[in-house]
Amino acid sequence: MDWLSRRSAAATMYAMIFLSNKSRPYHFGPYPLERLERNPDMIGSEQRRERTHRLPQRDAVGEGFCATLEKYRLIFHSLRDDQPAARKAPVPGDLKRRMIDIKGSAYFLNASQVGICDLTDSCWLEGATPRDHSHAVVVMVEHGRAPENGTLANAWIEDSIAQAASFRAYEIAISIANQVETFGVPGRIQVTEKTYGILAPDYEFQERGRFYVKGIGDVGTYLLSGRRPDR
Repeated sequence: MDWLSRRSAAATMYAMIFLSNKSRPYHFGPYPLERLERNPDMIGSEQRRERTHRLPQRDAVGEGFCATLEKYRLIFHSLRDDQPAARKAPVPGDLKRRMIDIKGSAYFLNASQVGICDLTDSCWLEGATPRDHSHAVVVMVEHGRAPENGTLANAWIEDSIAQAASFRAYEIAISIANQVETFGVPGRIQVTEKTYGILAPDYEFQERGRFYVKGIGDVGTYLLSGRRPDR
């Protein structure tokens, strides 16, 4: 490592140790990377890269913690919705505000770093059909510290450290996506078709549309406007 690299590494370490997170915005995350110098040329360099191929599927998940992690990964995978929602979620129209909310949610779920970037053709895997999306959310989770060598705990988890971090990132991504998908409308009471049928004689409603609810299917929803004038 040359002198300049050592100096840069030392400055980064100083910032991470001595700069308190209490005075930093929550959506900046645990590491003060905002203090590092930015290279705007990197964006163009990344966008010009060729598409990458999908990683091959694992033939075996192993035993112990690896098998347990795979079990829970499959549970989260079943909650994944490959198709875009029929309607736009009621998220903030201001992209900066939306970025703050998404990154803050991911950091609350213990993400190590979160980035939001423009989606270009090189972002899609080779052979994939690009969808009508403008941005991607990238979630990174650092590898956890392993117990001391020679201990039973180390023997349990030594082959699953990378898999555990990967599972955690997957869990965070799906949790946030599901939360956005199931957002209600702030300050409004939302009811299903069945409840609407019961209350409609006495109350006025605004039809919101049909939404997919996992485990149930398409559900019609209505927003309560108020009591009918003649009631």
